[in-house]
Amino acid sequence: MKRAPLLVAGVLWLGVEASADERTTCATADAAPTVGILVVDYERIPRHIWARAERNVTLMYQSISASTTWRRIYPDAKAPPASPARINEYPFTVVIPSAVMAPRKSDGDRVLGLAPYSGDKRGRLAYVFYDRIVAVARRTGVHPAEILAYVLAHEIGHLLLPVHAHADAGVMRAELDFRTLRPILHRAGLFTPDQRDLIRWSMSCE
Repeated sequence: MKRAPLLVAGVLWLGVEASADERTTCATADAAPTVGILVVDYERIPRHIWARAERNVTLMYQSISASTTWRRIYPDAKAPPASPARINEYPFTVVIPSAVMAPRKSDGDRVLGLAPYSGDKRGRLAYVFYDRIVAVARRTGVHPAEILAYVLAHEIGHLLLPVHAHADAGVMRAELDFRTLRPILHRAGLFTPDQRDLIRWSMSCE
């Protein structure tokens, strides 16, 4: 299985292409598509940081008339696992490993997120490394919630978009440029028209 990492600079993409007929059918079936995301938070991100990041991601996807619903769980919490019905409400999973769980390789802390995939099949699982986000925030002076929102939105995009859907700007740009991070989070132009259509199609067809 391959992995698509989000780097401080540099990104690989994953996904599957859909036919025009499939996109049209699913998009018209749901004029306001919604995708559910289950967050498995081993790091136990502080509530105020998570709330700010989740709000920003929600607004980013609302900019293309798409909705996100969230459920955050803590693996060490004494709570029953999600029932199959609940799991079906959240077809995509984002795992936030603790610092001791995160893999260390030659590119080290430059990798802020990963979205595994196999061949031309898009995955349903992504990883976001919060300890590395905090380290980058300290170096750049950008609030960790803003970087977290960007990485979350980007990795969710990995789970919804086709292979090689590169963009020169916005959330799905090939490089993470902190000089333009704040405008990306707070104004239009987050997704290209093609990305918007593909994301909405993917959400509608889940």
